[in-house]
Amino acid sequence: MENEITIVLPVRNRAGIVSTTLDSIAMQNIRPLRLIIVDNSSTDATPDVIRQWADSHRSDDFDIKILNEPVAGAAIARNRGLKEVETEYVMFFDSDDIMEFDHLHRIVSHLGKSPDTDLLHWNINIRNADGWTSRKCYRGEDILSYQILHSTLSTQRYCIRTSRLREAGGWNQDLTVWDDYELGIRLLTSLPDMKVRFMSGESSVIVNISDDSLTGPSFRARAESIKKAIGTIDPLLENHPYHQLVFAGRKAILAAIYRREKARDYSKALLSEALEGRKGKERLKLRLLYTIQRIAGSGASFMFPQLFPQPEPAEQTD
Repeated sequence: MENEITIVLPVRNRAGIVSTTLDSIAMQNIRPLRLIIVDNSSTDATPDVIRQWADSHRSDDFDIKILNEPVAGAAIARNRGLKEVETEYVMFFDSDDIMEFDHLHRIVSHLGKSPDTDLLHWNINIRNADGWTSRKCYRGEDILSYQILHSTLSTQRYCIRTSRLREAGGWNQDLTVWDDYELGIRLLTSLPDMKVRFMSGESSVIVNISDDSLTGPSFRARAESIKKAIGTIDPLLENHPYHQLVFAGRKAILAAIYRREKARDYSKALLSEALEGRKGKERLKLRLLYTIQRIAGSGASFMFPQLFPQPEPAEQTD
């Protein structure tokens, strides 16, 4: 099953919209297809919808497996699906998003050209509740910094060699938000030999953002869960001093977002955490990031590399 990919799709209470996502998978112009749908203890008609859809689309070259995970949680459902994956590669998708018809074909073509690839990532289009679409792009060579600042390895933005994901421990089931953010950082820090490549070209995934999507619009509403995720991420960067600084920048930016959302206590505490141990110009620049984000509402993350250029690697001597 070289270069074959299994798509793992967790779903919970998406009876009205999941068929659109499933149809976008069924329309992929490549076979064979392998899909694992994990019903995460839905309480609406979702189980009936996915069962009827699977019955009408299953074929010799389209393998569809439906699992039930009674414990609620996206990371739990994704790990449940991961256990059943038998292909060389796996990718995860959310139940309210769309993939263009040639998405998997492009992935398999890239993997065929670079068979040593462990992780292949790509750009996405994000569509908000008003229908406004923007492109979320990867620009740069330091993928760990991009992951910290821009969530480059969000759920729908990559496929990975199944064995490497299992080696890293899969999804962190203790996290209810930022589980993909934490996983991306953990993959990049715990598997330093991992071969990571970027699939350029037009975006072929549309991520829909709504009030009840897994990627919701409000940070304030998830502040306690985000705090837990931050506490999990900090130790991952212990041996990465520059990226600890990058993460401090992300904290300062998030503190400004909290302030804009009128969550003053969370803002004050997180800004203090971002500044802890920083002195002189570093401290001033982190405060500048906070101010830019608080006033403008965006752009601070793209300012980070200008304010904090990554140090050149030290020359090795005999």
